[in-house]
Amino acid sequence: TFPVPIVGNQQYAAWYESQGPRDEQGRSLRQFDLETRLFKYCCSPLVVSPIFASLPEELRRRIAGRIEHVLSGQSPEANTIPIEQRTETLELLRKLSPDF
Repeated sequence: TFPVPIVGNQQYAAWYESQGPRDEQGRSLRQFDLETRLFKYCCSPLVVSPIFASLPEELRRRIAGRIEHVLSGQSPEANTIPIEQRTETLELLRKLSPDF
């Protein structure tokens, strides 16, 4: 967590957030938090990017499986992320990417 909130360029933040895919509720992995962490959701926006989609299928499946394993609470690392954040992030990933 950040000791103090990050203050940045609001125009850049708005532009950056507008670039990613959104679900029907308007949520995106590109949404900033900047109060306690960099992003609102606990997963990199790169997992729903063209770069990730261009990875070999087996590698994509392994990465997605590992992320899903943590976010679903089946891994010790899950204890470091509040359950609400894990649940919402996994729900969003499932709506944004066929890999989840």
